[in-house]
Amino acid sequence: MTNLGERAATWFLFTDLEDSTRLWDHEPAAMEAALARHDALLAEQLVGHGGRVVKHTGDGVLAVFDTARAALDAAVAIQHSFQDEDWPTGEPLRTRIGVHGGPPDSPDDSWYHRHDDYVGPCLHRTARLMSAAHGGQVVCSRAVALCTRDDLPPTLELVDLGSHVLRGLVRPERVYQLRTGGLVASFPPLRTGSETAGNLPQLDDELIGREREIDAVGALVRRHRLVTLVGVGGVGKTRLSLAVAEELANEFPDGVWFVPLAHLVDPDLVASAVATVLGIRERAGIPVHEAVAEAIAEREVLVVLDNCEHVIDAAARLAEAIVGHGGAHLLATSRERLDVGGEHGFPVPMLDLPTVGASREEAMATAAVRLFVDRAGAVEPSFELGDSDVPGVVDLCRKLDGIPLALELAASRCDSFSPTEIAGHLERRRDLLGRRPRASSRHGTLQEAIDWSYELLEPDEQMFFRRLAVFSGFDADAAETVAARAPLDPLETPDLLGRLVRKSMVVVERTDRWSRYRLLDTLRYYAAQKLAETDEEETLRAAHTDYYTQVVEKLADDVRGPGQSLAYEQLQRELDNIRATFDSLIERDDATRALLFVRILRTFWSELLPIEGVNRALTALALADDLPADKRAGGYADVSWMGYLNGREEAGAHARESLRISREGGYPPDPEALMTLGALAIFVDHDPATAVAHFDAATAVARDIDDGYEIASGLTGACLSRAMIGDTEFAIEQGAEAVTIARELGYDTQIAGALAVHGFALGLVDPVRALELLEESLSVKDDTSYAAVAHVVAGHLAVLLGDVDASIGYFVTSLRISREVDESFFVPTALEGLGAAICLSGRADAGARLLGVADTARKKLELPGVDVEIQLRTVAEGLVAAALGDRFATVRDAGRELTLEDGLAEAFAATPGDESPLSPAG
Repeated sequence: MTNLGERAATWFLFTDLEDSTRLWDHEPAAMEAALARHDALLAEQLVGHGGRVVKHTGDGVLAVFDTARAALDAAVAIQHSFQDEDWPTGEPLRTRIGVHGGPPDSPDDSWYHRHDDYVGPCLHRTARLMSAAHGGQVVCSRAVALCTRDDLPPTLELVDLGSHVLRGLVRPERVYQLRTGGLVASFPPLRTGSETAGNLPQLDDELIGREREIDAVGALVRRHRLVTLVGVGGVGKTRLSLAVAEELANEFPDGVWFVPLAHLVDPDLVASAVATVLGIRERAGIPVHEAVAEAIAEREVLVVLDNCEHVIDAAARLAEAIVGHGGAHLLATSRERLDVGGEHGFPVPMLDLPTVGASREEAMATAAVRLFVDRAGAVEPSFELGDSDVPGVVDLCRKLDGIPLALELAASRCDSFSPTEIAGHLERRRDLLGRRPRASSRHGTLQEAIDWSYELLEPDEQMFFRRLAVFSGFDADAAETVAARAPLDPLETPDLLGRLVRKSMVVVERTDRWSRYRLLDTLRYYAAQKLAETDEEETLRAAHTDYYTQVVEKLADDVRGPGQSLAYEQLQRELDNIRATFDSLIERDDATRALLFVRILRTFWSELLPIEGVNRALTALALADDLPADKRAGGYADVSWMGYLNGREEAGAHARESLRISREGGYPPDPEALMTLGALAIFVDHDPATAVAHFDAATAVARDIDDGYEIASGLTGACLSRAMIGDTEFAIEQGAEAVTIARELGYDTQIAGALAVHGFALGLVDPVRALELLEESLSVKDDTSYAAVAHVVAGHLAVLLGDVDASIGYFVTSLRISREVDESFFVPTALEGLGAAICLSGRADAGARLLGVADTARKKLELPGVDVEIQLRTVAEGLVAAALGDRFATVRDAGRELTLEDGLAEAFAATPGDESPLSPAG
C-alpha cells in the first residue's frame, strides 16, 4: 500500500481542450459561445465534487481537491457533461484531463502554495500527464491509482497504460486511464516524448553481481541482431535478460517485449506467442514466423525469447526469419545455442566465488556472497554477516558452485539454520548420493539444493508445492481451488503461498491490480516429477481442467461485451493454462465442452490467434460425429468465421458445411455461417446484392433466437452491402440500428464496426456527420476488419471537406490495414482518394499517376467498383483533371504502366515522414 496519507496530500486536476486552435480559427463566433459553456460546465462539476478552481490556463483550468477519489469523480462527470452537451460548434468540444498529486514534501514531486496559486514539480508532472492524453480521455499517475484502488466503485476502472517518460521530465511515470461506462474507452497511444514501450515484468528483487554481464550483453545486442544467453538451469539467464532489456529500453523506440516460452508444449505455437505479445495479425497463406518477421522488419524493437531449449527448432526458425528480414533485435535464453547464422552466444557464468579463508571484506566483494547475504536478510531481517559466519557462508557458496537459484534456495533457510549448518546438510546429502567429478557436478549441485529444500518443507508445503506443477502461472484463487483441495485446507492457501514464496520455491509477480505466482522452470520440472510419483497426478490435472473450463465459461458474456478488454487481458495471462485445458478436453473425448470453448473464445481467437483457433475447432469437430446437428453446425460456423481472413476458400466450405448440417438436421442456419458467406460475396465474388441476402437471413435468424450480438453483426454487414448497391436509405436505417444495439451490448469491436458502416452509408448524404461517425469508430477501436473501411471513406470525406493532410493519413493507414489483414478490396479506392489528396497538396502529376495505378489495380483485382466507389472515384478524377487540364489523360495513362508496388511506393513518397513502400495484398 501507498504511504501517501490523503489528509496530508493535495490532488491536482488539469484540463485542456483538444484542437482548440483549429476550432478558433475556423469558427471564432461559435467558439466564443462554446467556451463560455465550457467554463460553466467545468465550474459546475469541479465545485460540485469538492474541488476549487485555482486558475484558467488558456482553454483549460487547474483545480485542487482534498482527495484523489473526488478528483477522479469530477473528471468523469466533466467528460459525461461534455459528451452530452449540444455544442454550438460544428463538432463537439473534447477535453483531456490529467490528475496527480501527493504531500507537499514529496521528495520527487514537491509543490508549494504561493499567492493563491500552486507551483513546483508536482504541477509540472500533472500538466505533462494532461498533455499526453487525447480529447475525451482521463489519465492519472501511479500515486492516484494507489490511493484510490481500494475505493473505486465497480463502474470505474483504472487501466494500466505502462511506464512513460513525459515530455520534459526525467523520471518515468506509470500512467493509468480512467474508464467507465458511457464514455469512449479506446484512444491512440499517449502523446509522450519518449515513452518506454513494451511489457517487461516488474521484479521486486535486485539483480546482484551481474554488472559486467549487463554491460557486455548490452554491447552485443547493440551490435548484433541475435544474441543468445547460454547456461545451465538456475544460473539466472532469464533475470539477466530482463536486466539487459531494462537497460536498453530507451534505445528501442518501438519497445522491448518479453516472450516467455517455458510453458509451451507445442513448438508450432512459438511464433504465435510472439505474434500475440506484439499484436501482430496472422495472415493467409503465410507461415506465422514469416508474418512476424515481416511485421517487425521496419520496427526498432527488441524481443526477448525466454527458455528456448525445449522448442529450440521452432525458436531457431523464427529467429532465422527475423534476422533475415532485418530491423528487429533478438535476445534469447537457452541451455544451448539456437545455431542460427549471425547468432552471437554469451555463456552466462556462475557468480564469482570467495576463496577459502577469505576475510569478511574479501567475501563480500564476491557476487555469490552478496547474493546470499541479501536473500538471507530478506528472510531473516536480523541476519548479518559477522566474522564468525564468514567461513560457513564461504563454504556454502563454494559447495553450491555460485549457482544463483541454489544460493537463493539455501538463503531462504536462514530463518531456521545457520550457514554452516546448511552447508553441513548439503555435504551429508552429497555423501549419501555419492560424490561426482567436480567438472560435471553443477547439475547435480542444483539437484541437491532443490532436493534438500524440498525435504525441509513441511508435509503440507510439499504436497502444495508438487500440486502447483499443473499450472503455467496461477493466481491465488486457482491455487486454492485446484492445489489446496483435501486433505489440505483451502483457507490456508494464502499462508501456504506466503511460506513457499519466503522459501524461494514460488515466485510472485505483482501489478497494481493483481498478484500472480509461478514456479521457476527448473522447480516446476522438479515438482512435476514429484507429482508423478504420487497417485494424485490424474486427479490434479482433472481439477486443473475443470477449473479453467469454468474460467472460460464465466467469461462468455465479457469477451463480447463491455468487459472485453479485461477479459482479453485475463485470457492472455492464462493462455497456456487454457491451451492445456483444451488439450485435456480433447484427450477426454469431451467434444461438447471443447466446442463450447470454441464458441466462447471465437472472437478472441479470430482477433488474435485465428490459425490456432481454426485448428483447435477442427480438432474438436473431429470428435463430434455423435453430437446433435446444431452443435456440429455451430462448430463449423465458428471455424468459417475465425478462418475468414486466413483462407477464404476453406472458410466458404466450412460455412456451407454448417448450413448443410443444419438443413439436414432440421435446425435453423447458424448466423455466423451466413455472415461468412455474406463477407465472401462482397470481398471475393464482388457481389454485394447476394451479400445482402445472406446478411438479411443472418439477421432474421438472430432475431428469432434473440442474440443481440448476432443481430448487430447481421445489420452491420447488411448496411455495408446495401450501401454498396445504392440502397442508401435502408442501409442508413440498418446502420443506425446496428449502432444502437452495439452500444447497448458495450462490445467495442462491434461498436467500431457498426459506426464504420453507418458512416460509410451516410457518406454521400451527410459527409460531416459521416466523418464524425467514422472518427468515433476509429477512436473506439482502430484494429478491426472494418477499420480499413473507416479510414478509406474518412479519407474521401476529408478530401471533400478540404482537410488534405488528414485525408492522406487516412488513406495511407487504410493501405497498411489492407496489407495486414490481406484484404485488397479497398486498395483501388484508397489509391484514388490518395491521388486526389496529393493533387490538392500541390502534386497534380503524382496524383494523376496514382489514379492510373488504381485503374490497373481494379482490372488486376477484378474490382470494377460499387455505386459508392464509382461516385467517389468520379469526384477524385474530376479534382485531378481540373488541375491538369489537357495533360490529365496522358499522365494518368503513364500511371497505368506502373506496378501496384510502385504506385504504393509513390503514395508513401508523397507522404511526409513515410519512406517505406507498402507491399499490397493480393
